[in-house]
Amino acid sequence: KTVKIGEVGLSKFITASRRSAQTQSVGTVYYMAPEVAKGRYGKEVDIYAMGILLYEMLTGQVPFDGESTGEILMKHLTEAPDLMKLPPRMRGVVSKALAKEPEKRYASIDQLLKAFNDALLGRSEPIDVPDQRAEPVPSPELYQTLPGTPASPRGHDQGFQASLNLQFVTDAGWWVLIGLVILSGLLLNRFLGLGRLSWLTLVTIAALGGLTYLLSSLFKSWRGAMTRSCGYGVPQRTAPIQQASIQTTTSFWEKGVAAVPITGLLTALLAAVKPTVFLNAEGQFPDWGMIGLFSTVAVSGVWGLLLLPAIWTRNSGKLPPGRFAAAMIGIGIGLLAFGVDQYLLLDISTNGDFRGDALYERIADQPLMVRGAGPTALGYILFFGSLFFIRDWALLLRSNRERRFSVASVLWTIAVAWFVTKIFAFPLPLALAWAAVLSCVVQLVSPWAPARQGRVTRLNA
Repeated sequence: KTVKIGEVGLSKFITASRRSAQTQSVGTVYYMAPEVAKGRYGKEVDIYAMGILLYEMLTGQVPFDGESTGEILMKHLTEAPDLMKLPPRMRGVVSKALAKEPEKRYASIDQLLKAFNDALLGRSEPIDVPDQRAEPVPSPELYQTLPGTPASPRGHDQGFQASLNLQFVTDAGWWVLIGLVILSGLLLNRFLGLGRLSWLTLVTIAALGGLTYLLSSLFKSWRGAMTRSCGYGVPQRTAPIQQASIQTTTSFWEKGVAAVPITGLLTALLAAVKPTVFLNAEGQFPDWGMIGLFSTVAVSGVWGLLLLPAIWTRNSGKLPPGRFAAAMIGIGIGLLAFGVDQYLLLDISTNGDFRGDALYERIADQPLMVRGAGPTALGYILFFGSLFFIRDWALLLRSNRERRFSVASVLWTIAVAWFVTKIFAFPLPLALAWAAVLSCVVQLVSPWAPARQGRVTRLNA
């Protein structure tokens, strides 16, 4: 005989700094009853959990699985389990235990045990349970209890499966966005006189947009292959610790890769609106070295900032250690920027406003900028280190921020960059552009789960 032992996992407390778009407070998501989303914690949730456990022990799989915690929660709320995988005599028992309405389940564990024994010993007739997976009946109230879920049931799968990617960007949408970028640049240049655009400028913008589309397509193909090879597409339960590790790693990499095309689009928009930022020493546009430096530093800066939540978590969410960690990341970005600058032999001092009115143009005998060359290593370090330290990036990274994207936050980041250039000499156009792009991209790729009334606050297995 084979003896099977099942358990519902460990409930893990998730602090505010660990909160993401899919995790809220406490629990093991595979065994959570739907009514938990509305704050109801009766004994019926244990009946539901035992039904899940019974299903798992009979089939080797949990009835509801997915790539993210939010996706699994939504399946608990809206989808019927696949009872066709169960032995016919057990389908009625499990179906009643997994009823969405608590009052339709067994009144006690004893009743569930009796029904199970009767079915096992053949003392009860098998119940013909229709397959209802194709027609889930969601409750409108349940959609209002989870953060970030669409108002219509039709789009709930898309909201969770693409939570860390650009949800509004489709294959055709890329070219629409590229067209809008070019059109916006033409209109702004026409009415604001921000600079002359030539045919080469338009070709450059289109090339940047095409490159971002190519990167997005490659990532989509790579992710699909990884999903199939890792078995994420089929119901397959992973140990709780392994599952958390996989989701954390995937989350960071998805956010990091999503930052690349967004940065590319913003760089293209910046080139259309303010092409003088990317002029070379002879005043010709585009300077591909400048575009490469700007994009590389922007993407690297976003990646560095995305590491901060993990650092805050290890420091119990305390912000002072996080600020120092942000400063260290900023110093690293400054060194990277200087290295790329030197490798490409750029003359940045001719591309922007040399901060002659800065409070410090040199530290001791070390200059912060050199005419005919641009910022020195110390100049880059002081600018990015100060920007990352002074700006409170936690306000942009936390998932429970009021808005997914805040223009005021972008303007405040730009103001901080301007203030830093008043202290330490640095080209003002580049400083403001980097600050704006960093603020925009960080907000767009960070999870967003705004606080709402009726939100899941405690999840018990």
